[in-house]
Amino acid sequence: MLLVRDVDERGEERIVVLPFGSVVSYFTGRDDAPGITLHVKPGLCAFPAQFEALSEEVRAAVLAEAARRLLVSPEEVLQQAFMRLVAVVDPELAAHPQFVNRKRSKGRGSPFSR
Repeated sequence: MLLVRDVDERGEERIVVLPFGSVVSYFTGRDDAPGITLHVKPGLCAFPAQFEALSEEVRAAVLAEAARRLLVSPEEVLQQAFMRLVAVVDPELAAHPQFVNRKRSKGRGSPFSR
């Protein structure tokens, strides 16, 4: 499981968990309180029933991996500072934003565009 620092189309910084297909998960900082938020959403290849069946397992696996990297328990991950999580991402992928920032094409023959 890879953790990659990214900025979304609105300019919000996040940590994206790769690979993704049927489930997309990423961390963002919280504005209202200390800590981070884990988002688990259906991906481009998701079927609703499969997403519902897998989303909690994906959430648990992502929290376990983040906990391993942060040297805390999975229950403590969401209490950590966003910049603490930034410190343990996979730095070798930072130079390759095409892994994260792919968008659906509009009328093109290929399924994705950059």
